[in-house]
Formats: sequence, C-alpha cells, structure tokens
Amino acid sequence: MSLLELKEYLRRKESVSLGDLSLHFRVPSEALEPMLEHWMRKGNVLRKTHDGCCKGKHSGCSCGGGGHALYEWIGP
Repeated sequence: MSLLELKEYLRRKESVSLGDLSLHFRVPSEALEPMLEHWMRKGNVLRKTHDGCCKGKHSGCSCGGGGHALYEWIGP
C-alpha cells in the first residue's frame, strides 16, 4: 500500500476510522498512522474525534470506551 492508495481511498470515503483503514488495506494500524500523519502535516487530512452515543460522558452509558478518531480527506 502506498501514500497514493491511501489518498485515493480517503478521497472516496466521507470519513473513515483507523480500524476500517487497517481492515481495508490489510495492514496493522501502526503502519497506517505515519502515513496519515504525513497527509495531516500537509493539510490534506483532518482527524476528528467522535464521542459516540455518550458524547464523551460514559457514566450510566452502555456504549463503551472513549471516543475514536475518524479521518477525512480535505485536500485537493
């Protein structure tokens, strides 16, 4: 998988999680993180934290752990 393949996939998706990227490309998330950071440094990818059903407040909530990151292509 290359930076260009990652770019094209992100451009096609509205937003995607690191887990989904890992499954799609069949690579560990640790290998994807530096590639995503490359595109973020260039200003082409935006990382958003999604709090899920609890909006960050997990007391009395059944949705589980903390928020997770979604990545979105915002560049040209």
